[in-house]
Amino acid sequence: MSFDIALVTGQPWEWPSIESPGMPTNPLVGAFLTSDDRYLVLNMMQPGRYWADFCRHVGREDLVTDPRFDTVEKLMANALDAAAEIQKEIRQRPYAEWRERFGTLEGQWSPALNSVEVGRDEQVRAAGMIRPVIDAGGVERELAVNPVQFDEQPPDVVRAPQFAEHTDEVLRELGISDDKILQLKIDGAVT
Repeated sequence: MSFDIALVTGQPWEWPSIESPGMPTNPLVGAFLTSDDRYLVLNMMQPGRYWADFCRHVGREDLVTDPRFDTVEKLMANALDAAAEIQKEIRQRPYAEWRERFGTLEGQWSPALNSVEVGRDEQVRAAGMIRPVIDAGGVERELAVNPVQFDEQPPDVVRAPQFAEHTDEVLRELGISDDKILQLKIDGAVT
């Protein structure tokens, strides 16, 4: 996962470039770039329901009565134009300001956290999705865990084995003698 890498490196994963925010029939679904090059993700599946409230929150009440967008049918037919208008507005202000402004927004949206922020997120940590593990060198590190839970508890994590770490043990369990294991290593059959 990208935030596993961020936990180790302390550097965020970079979002790919998005040429056209918004969906072809819904301007309120997509990732929109802020003035400080961060993303806000809109996921309002009912554009007619949320359009007026959204326009008020971005300071573009005029879009509600714009003849291109003044009915749900027109809004959906001209969704890419509406998304372009939204992008112009969102691009004018920084991420932190939008997060605050959208705090009372009726529709579904999310700040797009970078991978470092996800790894530091209070909810992610409270849910137990970041767990400590001791690596092969004895250093404690953090890893993201699988979000699937069968007993309502996050799984324990253990480090992955080193290359060929358990070869001798596995071969002994198969009944191979230490002399034969040594010969297999000399022959290059195992390491």
